Parts: sequence; structure tokens; C-alpha cells
Amino acid sequence: QVDIEIVAGAPPVISIAALTSAKYNTDEGFLSVKSTIYSSSSYTSVWSADSSDVTSLFVDSGSYVSTLSDQLNIVIALSILTEGNTYTLRLTATDSEDESSYSTVSFTINEPPSSGSVEVSPQNGFALDTS
Repeated sequence: QVDIEIVAGAPPVISIAALTSAKYNTDEGFLSVKSTIYSSSSYTSVWSADSSDVTSLFVDSGSYVSTLSDQLNIVIALSILTEGNTYTLRLTATDSEDESSYSTVSFTINEPPSSGSVEVSPQNGFALDTS
């Protein structure tokens, strides 16, 4: 036998706008992330980073902080992030009925170019001769 309990209410609905790119460079300045939260009751919200190597990556009034509360739009300073790492931002909302939900968005910081090699075939040829 399976018991199912139906409870009244609904958790907040969170939407994070799509980022302009999946990868960013550390010299690109700042990343702006926008979101919306829909709820039938009052709610609180918190932005955080999942498993980040940088503890304080959110910008709040010119300072770096580890979380941001009750803000829909946030700013990340790309210059403090580590090249090659992927970052996942989480927005959690909890309403006055103690119902909660979350949404995440991820992006990667580009790695610097690495040395490579060039091979030419054939190794011999003639200038302006394409045959």
C-alpha cells in the first residue's frame, strides 16, 4: 500500500534568464544574471554558489560576498574567478508557508591558450601552384 498526502499551496516558481554565453573570459568585466520569482505568498530568496573555489564571488555595493539575499538581479566579477573552472549559481526561494524551491545556472571561465603544433602536407611545394 502506498500513502500519498496532498498538501495545499505551491512552492515559489523561479526562472533564471539564459546567459549570453556558456563561457566567459576573466578580462570581460562583470557577468549580470537576472531572475524572476513567482509566489502566491511572500517569500525570501538567497543566491549562492555550488562547490565554488571562490568563496565570495557576488558583488554587493562594491564588496565581494558569498551569498546575496532578496535580490533578483546579481553581478559576478569575472576577474576573481579561476580559468578553466565551471561555476554553478543557485537561487533558492522560500515562501511564508515554508515551501521552497531552487533553480541553477552554470557557466565556465575560459582557459588560456595552450601551445600547439602545426603540420603541413605536402612538405615541399611551389609558390602560387595549387596543383
